[in-house]
Amino acid sequence: MTTDKVHRNSFVHNCLENKSKVNLDHFYKIYSNKVLNTRKKKILEIMHATKVDFRMLTAFKNALFDSEELVENHLVPLQVWKDTLIIEMQYCLSPAEDLIM
Repeated sequence: MTTDKVHRNSFVHNCLENKSKVNLDHFYKIYSNKVLNTRKKKILEIMHATKVDFRMLTAFKNALFDSEELVENHLVPLQVWKDTLIIEMQYCLSPAEDLIM
């Protein structure tokens, strides 16, 4: 009987394994491409500095799209944006809010 750990490659195993990791290589690959303008790069820098991760962004997006005040399936009033931003992002995006708007 061996005590070697079997490495699993399923989606769930990869998510659990990478739960607390940040793929900085992927971030720098996106950042270094010519695809992003300076404003978008600044937003990414702020998000990285304030430790925003995909789970927070997903929760924020879902809260916006679940809003009762959603119009045409993609527009929300500014006050809904601001209220949801505070609740879901805990002020992490506040430094980037003007750039996003």
